Amino acid sequence: MRGVRRYTALALLSALGISAVGIMGTALPGWAATQIYLRYGPLRLNVPVQAIENFGKTGDDPRLRFYLKRLAPHQRSQLQNTLNATYDVDLMMVSQFSYTRSGERLLQEVGGLLRTASGKNGAGSLRSAGILAAADPDGFSVLSFLRNLPVDMQIDLRQALAFQRRLGGLLQRTAVVTNQVIDATRAIAQTEADVLRTLPPIDPRQPGSVAFQSQTLRLVDAQRDRPLVVDLYLPAVDRPAPLIVVSNGLGARRDRFTRLASHLASHGFAVAIPDHPGSDRDRLQDFYDGLHRENFDPAEFANRPLDISFLLDALGEMQQQGQFQRIDLERVGAFGYSFGGTTAFSLAGAEIQLSSLEPACQSDSFILNISLLYQCQALEAPPPPNLRDPRIKAVYAFLPFGKSLFGTGLSQIDVPLLWEASDEDLLTPLLEEQVPSFQQLTPSTPQAERYFVLTKGLPHARISYEIAGRTAGGDSGSDRPTTRPSWEDIKAISERYHHALTLAFFQTHVAGNEDYRPFLTAAYATQLAEPSFPLGFVASLDAIED
Repeated sequence: MRGVRRYTALALLSALGISAVGIMGTALPGWAATQIYLRYGPLRLNVPVQAIENFGKTGDDPRLRFYLKRLAPHQRSQLQNTLNATYDVDLMMVSQFSYTRSGERLLQEVGGLLRTASGKNGAGSLRSAGILAAADPDGFSVLSFLRNLPVDMQIDLRQALAFQRRLGGLLQRTAVVTNQVIDATRAIAQTEADVLRTLPPIDPRQPGSVAFQSQTLRLVDAQRDRPLVVDLYLPAVDRPAPLIVVSNGLGARRDRFTRLASHLASHGFAVAIPDHPGSDRDRLQDFYDGLHRENFDPAEFANRPLDISFLLDALGEMQQQGQFQRIDLERVGAFGYSFGGTTAFSLAGAEIQLSSLEPACQSDSFILNISLLYQCQALEAPPPPNLRDPRIKAVYAFLPFGKSLFGTGLSQIDVPLLWEASDEDLLTPLLEEQVPSFQQLTPSTPQAERYFVLTKGLPHARISYEIAGRTAGGDSGSDRPTTRPSWEDIKAISERYHHALTLAFFQTHVAGNEDYRPFLTAAYATQLAEPSFPLGFVASLDAIED
């Protein structure tokens, strides 16, 4: 399923680098095609790749015992699991992504740590091994990657150890901050005990009683020569319904949030979900087919918000012709996921700040924040004008990115905003991207209330910080049990959280229904959360110590 794998390409390259360097800094002296060399100052040691393969199969190899005895039993088990873990990846996906600007920059970064035996950057060898490993009938794994390296490789152990310490420190700080937010939420909830007694007799997780219909609109923005396909959900209500526009993530299709749209429509909201032509699933498929060098058009940073404004204009024109009279275009909210969150920020008034973006893109450190690679693509297009649309009255941003893209421009957002982040996010990581971005917002006011929601244990994607945690060599600071629900169960839990929080947020801040405000509290978030997946719910991160 291409839609599931779209993010995995760069994340996989990043995770592969994290796996290799993290393990090297913790356990083994180096990788190899036939030999992997470890340099530590003037010292140079080697390990045959056959020894690594044998350890992966059996959990031991006499040629590695000098190194393996440094590890605790659970670390040896983690190492063996990491070597053998297989990933369902698409050969064309890995090949195409490795030649994008983002893929090349990431390979250059990892190749600076995993060099050829002659000391050259290992990017070319890493690309070759990645493509061949993706074609392995047994699946993509670290072992298949090692087997396919075309030349012997070397690692500077001092660099590897420095990276491992950086990664391990980031994971530990992420766990600390996550627990701080959740502890703060529970403390606030204790002061809100009376709130739970004022909840309306509604379970916002459950579907409403309003019937609705859906239809597909096919529009064309003649000014931009841009087609727009939109799924529209219309509730059967007596008076015009507030409208929620959903902007999807990169490479997604409008059916990604069908269940969320149905949930909101059943509670009386109209919902519109457009496909964004320069960054949707069809555009990604064209990229896979070799029709584009990049996986999305950099002009999308402007075109996506313009799609939403055009849609609202088109609905307004159709209303003048007697259509869609049951939509209230004066009460519009935006829900944005990942790239869609960035889209929603622009609609709410945030402007791209080259003063923060250009220096960030000079960095050679993308491996721990994949979203920065995408943000830097904005430099390939003319800076867009202010894209604020005053019809947008509130924004729900789910795992957005934009710290470097917007910088202080996030302070220009002057509508209510609920920001949902996760502690397991390699793509838009909590401490590198989410927390500092939220802190750029102006403080919460009655006119522009702020909510920061932090989910613990619900990852952005399958390739998550859990991979990094397993390969960082030791305790990442997580107190989460090693046995976890299936991916389907995790998605179901995330969906229940979304249904409750989006309904409460948009009812309060778009529909103007104050009965739902008690659901936007730490007390309710604590009640909503399942024990294994607690929720943080705060209005400010000022008291959080990183």
